[in-house]
Amino acid sequence: MKEIEQIPFLTRQECELVRNKVLGLLPAWRKLKWPGSRGKAPFYILGYSIFSCRRNANRMREYRRGCSKLNPLLEQEFSWIYARLKKLLARTLGAPVHFRKDASLPGFQILLNHSAFVQLSGHWHVDLDSTLLKWKEPLDYSQIRAFTLPVTLPQCGGSVDYLN
Repeated sequence: MKEIEQIPFLTRQECELVRNKVLGLLPAWRKLKWPGSRGKAPFYILGYSIFSCRRNANRMREYRRGCSKLNPLLEQEFSWIYARLKKLLARTLGAPVHFRKDASLPGFQILLNHSAFVQLSGHWHVDLDSTLLKWKEPLDYSQIRAFTLPVTLPQCGGSVDYLN
């Protein structure tokens, strides 16, 4: 498995622009529960993901409804990022990259100041939403990649824990 790569993507000025845009879209944020915080940690998402939907029979319906509502907003506000991201991923992966019309565009996780975010919760988040979507061809799960794009970090920095 490939180690974590650091690939320049946004300038500091662009990060500030994105930060301000995300903060300005506060009414579209959805509150999520951070593991171990009893729902008290200020953890939000701007966008949609299957992991953020309730785990029941209507999960995919909720996901599709959320995508159809939020994708137009994300596309309108962040189209320049998505265009750049597709080019970068295509160059990095050596294949064309497209966003599915029936899936969420990449969104933003927003973690405001709270002590829960500096403690290991013992809960691992695994990016496997793609396994719940229907595909024409079988997926090679050994080839699934995830990316994290920090837009703003606290003054003391940030980290990403991962399993290899």
